[in-house]
Amino acid sequence: MIIVVAVFIGIYGLLDYFVFSAKSVDGEDAKMAAAIGRITTLAESAGIELSTVTAKKDIQNLSYVITKAETNWKNDPFAVYTADTLKVDDAVSAEKLPELSFTGFIQAGRKILAVVNGMEYTIGEMLKDVGYKVFSITPSRVVLLTEANKEIILQLEEN
Repeated sequence: MIIVVAVFIGIYGLLDYFVFSAKSVDGEDAKMAAAIGRITTLAESAGIELSTVTAKKDIQNLSYVITKAETNWKNDPFAVYTADTLKVDDAVSAEKLPELSFTGFIQAGRKILAVVNGMEYTIGEMLKDVGYKVFSITPSRVVLLTEANKEIILQLEEN
């Protein structure tokens, strides 16, 4: 598509330079008409060839793209997280969860730290001995992701 647009812009530029803005002599008019005809046929043939190549490529990849788009994604990058989805599932019982406590929030400039079980963690770090990843940190809560991409919310414990 970009090549076709570039070819048409080139044709327009040549036409503008040689035909529309320049004053020509009688013999040059015939040469210009012939040159414009050759450029036009070249552009048309390039456009036709480009469209056939992209059509063949699209047909080959179309079925693959459709099957991949219709399947459920394990880690969906377009997932929207709301307050309802950031809760622990009923299937994960409180007995199976390790003992975790969010006891502090530290912000120094742009750096944000959460104190979980006495250790400081930033977003993206893995909790020691548990293997959970810190997903987000706010002053009131920390959201952790398990290995199965389940969210665990820890509320700030105030003494």
